[in-house]
Order: sequence, then C-alpha cells, then structure tokens
Amino acid sequence: MNSDEISAIAHADHPIKAPLDDEAVRLLLDRALPRGDERVLDLGCGTAEWLLRALEAEPGVRAEGVDISAGSLDTAAAEAERRGVRDRLTLHECAAADFAPG
Repeated sequence: MNSDEISAIAHADHPIKAPLDDEAVRLLLDRALPRGDERVLDLGCGTAEWLLRALEAEPGVRAEGVDISAGSLDTAAAEAERRGVRDRLTLHECAAADFAPG
C-alpha cells in the first residue's frame, strides 16, 4: 500500500487532515479569509479541502495549493470542478520548500 492509499483510508470520514471539527474550520475561515480579491495559499494542501471551503465562502478569493501527492491534487481538481470553483484554484505538484509563488 502506498502513502496515498494509506492517507485515503485514514481520512475517509474526515476530509480535513487536522484535529478540528467542521464547526471549528468554519469559524477559522470566517475570521481568517480575505474579503477582497486576495489569494489564499495552502502548503501541503492534500485534497485541498480547506481551500475548497475558502473558495466557496468567498467568491472573490483565488487559491493556490501545493502538495507532493499527484493523487491528492487530482482529487482536489475533480472536487473543485464539482463544486464550481475550479477556475479560481491553482494546484502545484511540488514540495513546499521548492514552491516559488508566481
């Protein structure tokens, strides 16, 4: 079993890989999200659940996600398409240390 498969199993019932419940995530995004046309960056975004929620919450925001897992980024892209926010999400397959914002 590779790391993508292990991660998928471990997080099947919890889309955000952090010890926060959905309400805590909503409150955090309510306080932290920019309110204009700024960008949001998530280094180690995995399937980009935080970014997807941010994009849904603030229509003017654009987001960039960085992760080393092609499988996670493919999942993120498909989910962004499903949620109608794909045009505002840019995904980068690389290590966070190698990411150079454009």
